[in-house]
Amino acid sequence: MRPGRAATRSVTGWFVDEAHVKVAGTWRYVYRAVDQHGQVIDVYVSTMRDVKAATRFFSTAIRAHGEPVEVTTDRSPVLARTIVELLPAVHHDTTQYANNQVEADHGRLKAGSAATRSCRTSDEITTNSALTPSQD
Repeated sequence: MRPGRAATRSVTGWFVDEAHVKVAGTWRYVYRAVDQHGQVIDVYVSTMRDVKAATRFFSTAIRAHGEPVEVTTDRSPVLARTIVELLPAVHHDTTQYANNQVEADHGRLKAGSAATRSCRTSDEITTNSALTPSQD
């Protein structure tokens, strides 16, 4: 990462959500974490919306970026259970409207390509510049 403004910002809070999108005609779950500055921390595509998928997503995000101080999610029981197991010391915020920063961004995620209105591959989701971590 090139030194600069993004490198000096400290990331204390994550906004995490999952979305249901169509990839090559099959519905998939996309787990996404965004920091308080709006930068995407990590993206994970899964066929299932379960504790195993959420644990894999959080494990890779923690390995790459360290533990956050606070995690804001919707009231998903899968995400809540995973946070309790992997990040017991982290404050978990589930108040109404707290996760709007990432919820409002689902339009770009679900839009897909203009011709198909869905993504052709899982790689298309994870390589889309609007959805992947910035390389500042």
